[in-house]
Amino acid sequence: MSLRRLFLLCCLTLNKVKVRDDLLVLIDLVGCVVLRAFGVKYIELVETQIARRIDVHHSMKFASSVLDQWFDLWIQLQGSAIVMIVAVSLVVFRSVLSAGMVGRAFNYILMTDDSIVYLIKWYSSLEMDMIAPERVLSYCELENEDLNSTNKAPFKLTEGAIQFKRVQLRYKPTGELVLRDLSFSIRGGEKIGIVGRTGAGKSSLTMALFRMYPISSGSIWIDGRDVWTVSKHELRRQLCIIPQAPVLFKGTLRQYLDPFGSFDDAMLWSVVSKAGLNKLVGAMPEKLSTELAEKGSNLSVGERQMLCLARALLVQSKIVVLDEATAAVDHETDVQLQRVITTEFVDATVLTIAHRLHTVMHSDRIMVMDGGRVVEMDTPSALLAREDGAFFRFASQGSMLKS
Repeated sequence: MSLRRLFLLCCLTLNKVKVRDDLLVLIDLVGCVVLRAFGVKYIELVETQIARRIDVHHSMKFASSVLDQWFDLWIQLQGSAIVMIVAVSLVVFRSVLSAGMVGRAFNYILMTDDSIVYLIKWYSSLEMDMIAPERVLSYCELENEDLNSTNKAPFKLTEGAIQFKRVQLRYKPTGELVLRDLSFSIRGGEKIGIVGRTGAGKSSLTMALFRMYPISSGSIWIDGRDVWTVSKHELRRQLCIIPQAPVLFKGTLRQYLDPFGSFDDAMLWSVVSKAGLNKLVGAMPEKLSTELAEKGSNLSVGERQMLCLARALLVQSKIVVLDEATAAVDHETDVQLQRVITTEFVDATVLTIAHRLHTVMHSDRIMVMDGGRVVEMDTPSALLAREDGAFFRFASQGSMLKS
């Protein structure tokens, strides 16, 4: 049994490495078109990485084969030891056993030896094969989000005021804190820019606001109501987010904009026009009935972004979050998106997470984050006036002060 446990432990370790490398190679192969777009030097670099992963993959296969042979050898040695013990016992007790009994016992022990070897190998193989179903079943056992809790009072956004009180957040129970005593207040209708280095906690703030993860401590209030006393469905349907990479499912434009059929075509055309997509949609043969490809691959990144904005206009949420919404679009689309935000979300609270500082310079206030905390929060002019401040350093590095 100890040998079997050792064998399974080694197999599990090898299998994890093998599966991970299989996945990495698959991702590289699927993204070949993107890789070629970066030129020969980048392709050579990626080819080297893929070759290294393939070498690791074959090393794992070789190690698995050697491990199987080692396990077979030990099982056969144990079987041979059992046969030898029985044979010695038959010799010792030959005086009380007939020749027929000795032959029959010896024949049975040889058959039993093969059966034991087969049973141990079969059981070990079964235990290895059950790893995949175990991982799948772990998703089925995840705790229900309780989206439509009926024991919580109704909630209606009126102003869009947001307050974080000493919020701490970690993605895993034993993981590091990504938000550390995060505290700030935003008045309803304010336009807030959020900046900071990668890993500062900007997107984690959004995760906490939408209750994607439970907070470790602290509280989050919207319009004077603790969000943890509101059902997730009620909360999320009144918030709106425009991410860096909008997810578009296969279906018609009408279904994407209005999945529940709550608005008429006149309203849909109105938001399409406000988002500057009326020419694009008008040129399509099927207009609003045009089929979107999976992930919206028949639209450009900018068009997908503006389509997501049109959906936000349709919902008329009092809180809108732009999470790096302009990071992957050209300057023209960036300007158009900012224009729509300025003109159409006058009364809404807008949180703009951005790396491009010029994107947030027209905000009422700018929040500078670092290490999961707010290190500065003031008007753009006040932050630029502090030469020893974090925002001033960001602006200096981005050559914004010269412009």
